Amino acid sequence: MKTAICFALAVVILLISGHAYCDGQSADAEKRWKEASEAYLKDDYKSAAAIWQDLVNGGHNGADLHYNLACAYHRAGKLGYAVLNYEKALADDSDCADCRTNLELALKLQRDQVVKDENTLDERGVLEKLMQDSKADTFAYVFLPIFLIACFSILLRRFVKSDSRRFAMNIVIAVFCLASLLSGSLLAWKVFHYEKQTYAVVLAEESAVKEGPDANFKTLFTVHEGLKVRLGETVDDWRQIWLENGLNGYLPASDIGEI
Repeated sequence: MKTAICFALAVVILLISGHAYCDGQSADAEKRWKEASEAYLKDDYKSAAAIWQDLVNGGHNGADLHYNLACAYHRAGKLGYAVLNYEKALADDSDCADCRTNLELALKLQRDQVVKDENTLDERGVLEKLMQDSKADTFAYVFLPIFLIACFSILLRRFVKSDSRRFAMNIVIAVFCLASLLSGSLLAWKVFHYEKQTYAVVLAEESAVKEGPDANFKTLFTVHEGLKVRLGETVDDWRQIWLENGLNGYLPASDIGEI
């Protein structure tokens, strides 16, 4: 009985102390937020950004926090960090008009203005282009009719008596089953791979994109802060990146920030 009482008291004490800790954390975060706001109003953007960044590093998140941090970085001239946090703010709140407006202003300051030329062949393969440039709905609209026709053909075959017609039906069924398998595979690949792609923003003022994941590889091109890129594979401390125009290569992971 005494053991149960002691255990119950211990749980109550832990709950009270945990609540007090959370309140303390909240009060401290509120204080730090106020300090950052005051620094921002005094045009001390670097200090404001440092404080809000500490809050993010401490586990605090939200559209308002990332938006304020982005504005501070923007004013402090840290374009890459500004774009990254505008993107994070939009990821938390896609209806944030101020986030979108300020992001557009920041993007105009980029040195890299990557334009996707539809008339120019890029380095992507045909399947890669199809996967990237098509929506999942497109694959679904192709798969569903083919699958339904295949199912209907299988049912209809049961009512066909003629051997010649049954043979023809078998060919039709085989064609549509194969087509539904192919289109279904493309749909699944699009949904589970390409729809879950991650993006990042270049944070370094300038970074050389290498042909492979090592500094000794040939430099293909350079990118600059604020450029949004699609992430590929990770190899040690290097990340593969893809540009909108299909160019790709490897950057040090420290030169980019994942959205």
